[in-house]
Amino acid sequence: MGLKAKLLVGVLTVAFAIIFFYIQQIVLRLLPTNTYVGIFMTILLFFGLMFCYIVAKQLVDFFRLKRIFISKK
Repeated sequence: MGLKAKLLVGVLTVAFAIIFFYIQQIVLRLLPTNTYVGIFMTILLFFGLMFCYIVAKQLVDFFRLKRIFISKK
């Protein structure tokens, strides 16, 4: 993966993570406050950030492959 693609993956990951974080904050306001909710939401945030990275990487790979196939025509 080239430098531009890595930079784009990083930017998209941060953008998706910010959106995911705000959604998590809205959900936290709706739930009652206790220790178990905090632990669960921390675990959810970790897996959510991994999911954001995977989605960003898949998007970049998809558009890179799409560009390669279009340029071959």
